[in-house]
Amino acid sequence: MLIGRLTTMLQEFPIFGFGMGLTSVIGVAFAYMPTPLMIGARYGIAVIFGVRLVAGFASVFIGLFIGRIRKLSPR
Repeated sequence: MLIGRLTTMLQEFPIFGFGMGLTSVIGVAFAYMPTPLMIGARYGIAVIFGVRLVAGFASVFIGLFIGRIRKLSPR
């Protein structure tokens, strides 16, 4: 919950270009939990951490090129 508050503040008060300057409450969500629990039961917690790490880097990579990606999508 502390990280949720910090990210909410980052959205509200941008630092170094990160954040949108608007109130956007970011919190915890548990709707996705069944999927990692099933993966963890079968392959172990190390795979969950690895997948989340790869997904984080993919999100950053997509974020860097979102302007170019939006041009490909119909409006």
